[in-house]
Amino acid sequence: LQKKKILYKDDNFLAIDKSFDVKMASDSLEDVVTVDKQLRASFPELCDNSVFYGFRFQQRLDNATSGVVLISLNKSSAAKFAKSLKKRNVLKHYLALVHGHVEPTQFMINVPLCRHIREENEPHKMKVAEDELDENSKDCQTFGVKLETGTYNGSPATKLLLVLFTGRTHQLRVHCKHIDHLIVGDYTYSNRQDTEPYRMMLHSYRLRIPISQTQTLDIKTDNDPFLSHFDPNW
Repeated sequence: LQKKKILYKDDNFLAIDKSFDVKMASDSLEDVVTVDKQLRASFPELCDNSVFYGFRFQQRLDNATSGVVLISLNKSSAAKFAKSLKKRNVLKHYLALVHGHVEPTQFMINVPLCRHIREENEPHKMKVAEDELDENSKDCQTFGVKLETGTYNGSPATKLLLVLFTGRTHQLRVHCKHIDHLIVGDYTYSNRQDTEPYRMMLHSYRLRIPISQTQTLDIKTDNDPFLSHFDPNW
C-alpha cells in the first residue's frame, strides 16, 4: 500500500483508501492483488491469523467500489464499532455518478431489500423486497443530495452524495436503480449493458464513527475521483 492510501492509524483502528476493481479478500491464487494481501505486505505485524483473512474488516466494499475501508486492530475496538453500528450511529458517505438528471435537491429512499434468487451463471444480486413483512427483507434507508448535473460520455448524468443509515449489501446500487438512476458503470444492475465506463462510479468518501463519549473517528479520502480533471468524460 502506498503511504497516501493510509488514511488513519492508531492502536485500535486502521483506515485505508481502497482502489476500485480490487477485491477485499480472496482464496484464489489468480487474485494477486486484494486488500487483505496488501495489508499483509504492508503491516505484517497487524495480521491476526485467528481472524478470517487476517483482519477485522468493519465494512466490505464491493470489488468495483473505491474509498474508505476501516479495519479494527483488536477485539475491543471491533466491539466498540459493533456497538455504534447497532445503535445506527455510524455514518457512511458515498459519492456517485448516476445516469440521468435527478430532479430533487435532497431525497430519502426508504425501501427494504432482499436477496435476488439467482439463475445459473447470474452474479449475486439484491432486489427491492415486494413484501416488507417478508422475513428475508431488510429495512434500508439512503439519504441523497444532488451535488451537480452534467453529462457522462455525452449522456445526462448527476453527481450525488449518498448517506447510508443502514449498510445492506448493494444497498446504494439497488436504491439508485429503484429511483431509475442507475450508477454509471454498474455492470451487474444494468444487466451487463453499461460497459463503456472504465469503472463503476461509486466511492466511499467519508466514515464517521463515535467510539466513546470523548472520541469520534471522522475519516475522509483525500480525493474525489469524480472530477473532470480525473475523468474528462464527466
